[in-house]
Amino acid sequence: MVAMGRLARMSLRIANPFVRWALSSRAHRPFSGALLVLSYTGRRSGRAHSLPLQYARSGDGLVVMAGTASQKTWWRNFRTPTPVTVTLAGETKPWVAEVLTGGARDEALAAYRARFPRFDTGADVEFVGLAADY
Repeated sequence: MVAMGRLARMSLRIANPFVRWALSSRAHRPFSGALLVLSYTGRRSGRAHSLPLQYARSGDGLVVMAGTASQKTWWRNFRTPTPVTVTLAGETKPWVAEVLTGGARDEALAAYRARFPRFDTGADVEFVGLAADY
């Protein structure tokens, strides 16, 4: 596993809180076309987490990608359908998140590639599908 550099960790500590704030404020418009905030409770730790993530629309739902998934743990919280909240376009609503497999994963990959054609969706990726729960 490759360790994240000090500069990358520091930039995430500064950028992520700003993006989370912006997406839940009236200033969301420049970000809402590509970013959302996924909030969930860790399945083992019980701690609250909120991540700004790129998303793509897929059918009636949304899909987010964990790039270099082998080095990340957040997506593992969704191996079974899990209630989450999603902040998108300044609104926070309940959703259900689940790691996608099989044909659903293939559809998510296609949707993500269509939305972000230059983004590298290499072999070490996992997709989490989000279904509205409202």
